[in-house]
Amino acid sequence: MKPIRILVSSPETSTGAFLESTLSASRFRVFTINPGPSFMELAHRAEIAVIDCIDERPDVAQLEIAFLKKMRPKIPIIVISRNSSDRDVRIVEQGIYYYLAGKPEEKLVRVIHAAAEMIGKSPNRRTI
Repeated sequence: MKPIRILVSSPETSTGAFLESTLSASRFRVFTINPGPSFMELAHRAEIAVIDCIDERPDVAQLEIAFLKKMRPKIPIIVISRNSSDRDVRIVEQGIYYYLAGKPEEKLVRVIHAAAEMIGKSPNRRTI
């Protein structure tokens, strides 16, 4: 079975590096990108998406989520906000899989495993 592809969109590399070092390489493959054109190029290959630092870039995060929801309606989208605020509500209302605030490292791994189980049971899981 091919590894599940996780796309991490973040202006910093720490979240992607943490996931690469923590998740099993035989089960997961992590791609960390800076927000921008590379997001659109790689989004179609992702099976789970992590949108990081939404508090620093709420408009870009909203566009990324809307793009993913249109392109891959069933993809689990996990959103991370370092400093939760009222404006995060607009992003959560977009129908994401999970929202994490603060320093979510340990919980993030559990949420990714739960999302992987969810897509693993789906008859529509696409291999890449």
